[in-house]
Amino acid sequence: MIADRLRAAILQAAISGKLTDQRTEDGTATELLEQIKTERAALVKAKKLQKQKALRPVTEQSQPFAIPTSWEWVRFQDVNQFRIGKTPKRAEPKFWSPSEVPWVSISDMTQGGSIASTKEGVSAAAIAECFGGQPSPAGTLIMSFKLTIGRCSFLGRDAVHNEAIVSIFPAMSAGESFSTYLSHALPLLSQLGDSKAAIKGNTLNSESIANLPIPLPPPMEQERIIAKLDEVLPLIDQLAELERERASRPRVRQSNRTRDPSSRHQRQAHRPTPRRRHRRRTPRNHQNRTPATRKGGQNQKAETTATSGQNGRAL
Repeated sequence: MIADRLRAAILQAAISGKLTDQRTEDGTATELLEQIKTERAALVKAKKLQKQKALRPVTEQSQPFAIPTSWEWVRFQDVNQFRIGKTPKRAEPKFWSPSEVPWVSISDMTQGGSIASTKEGVSAAAIAECFGGQPSPAGTLIMSFKLTIGRCSFLGRDAVHNEAIVSIFPAMSAGESFSTYLSHALPLLSQLGDSKAAIKGNTLNSESIANLPIPLPPPMEQERIIAKLDEVLPLIDQLAELERERASRPRVRQSNRTRDPSSRHQRQAHRPTPRRRHRRRTPRNHQNRTPATRKGGQNQKAETTATSGQNGRAL
């Protein structure tokens, strides 16, 4: 569909820095990364965050596409913390009844949408024993990374989810708009880089998620990108709806017997009249003669003349 191709092109332009202008007053992503490192060091020192091993940088050769000089290529783990969900044992009724906290599966997610309700829920006992007493708070960005890879939604209320979904917690210094920026970027970025091989098996894992390459713009430009997408994407959604309506309309084919008779007469009226061929007329006295008849007549005349000559000599 045209709308799908247009949406993909717009999102690619957005995460490449081609949808917005770059301004000096925005600062750079390098400065933003220094702030994130300082923030994380303080959390580790306060024992609120476990120290993570450094990941290899995104080299120039491994960069999926070009970005502005004020941006930076980073790894997913460099700017986010994430938590993978679980499925409580089905054989334990106490985990599923009573249903007190929403339990999200991929079928509950719509791209960019907010999840207010789910098909299933878990009990407070499941939260305590299976999820460490920590549901993901409302407003958390979640992403599917198995089967349907890269679908992003926001939690409309405190909830938990299964092991095919990850909760994403960006660094505070990344900016208030960073989660929304990621929700637009991850559906494309999850198909790139080191995740390509994993996608062939319709799954990612914690290591491939941590190593996803992310193009990081300065916070002020993130806000302009989101504002531009909020302006353009609804128009593309309208185009997609029109295309779906057009595709759902039945195609009616009329046979020659069921067509409107008046239209058939109109077509015949406009049809050119074929030219008549004029046959050359043959004289009537020669029309019924055949070569054999004409030859026979000449022979008979010759015989009559010969007989007359003989009779004259005999006299």
